[in-house]
Amino acid sequence: MFAIGLIRGQDVGDLMLTAVALVPVAVIVLVLVARRGELTFGSAGIPHALALASAGVVTAIPLLLFAAAARRVPLVTIGLLQFATPLLQLLAGVLILREPLSLWLLLGAVLTLFGVMVVRRNVYLRYPPPPPDAACVAEVVTAE
Repeated sequence: MFAIGLIRGQDVGDLMLTAVALVPVAVIVLVLVARRGELTFGSAGIPHALALASAGVVTAIPLLLFAAAARRVPLVTIGLLQFATPLLQLLAGVLILREPLSLWLLLGAVLTLFGVMVVRRNVYLRYPPPPPDAACVAEVVTAE
């Protein structure tokens, strides 16, 4: 992603730049797999070929939707979502799939929560909540 940030002077989408940057790598991998005789596209049946062909679309649609949504929300929200994702995956693995919880996974979860607290604290310091409106407070007091 750093290389994409360096060439990002034009008004082109990040997904397009990523795809263009990965095309040479994908071609090299396909050539190497084909030379070993392990290429299965077209030789393992029509359902297999359709599944492989649709994998790109199935992958690209959520990425495009996320990119469109990310433009509409503050970056702080995106940052907190990026912190929440590994925690939700850990909870799903431990609680739903009954995966064992190792000390390293627990340490990673604690560090992730610490990161969320740091981000949240910085947001609070940068954008403190407004003081209560005096008229609003007076209405609440007189209503009781």
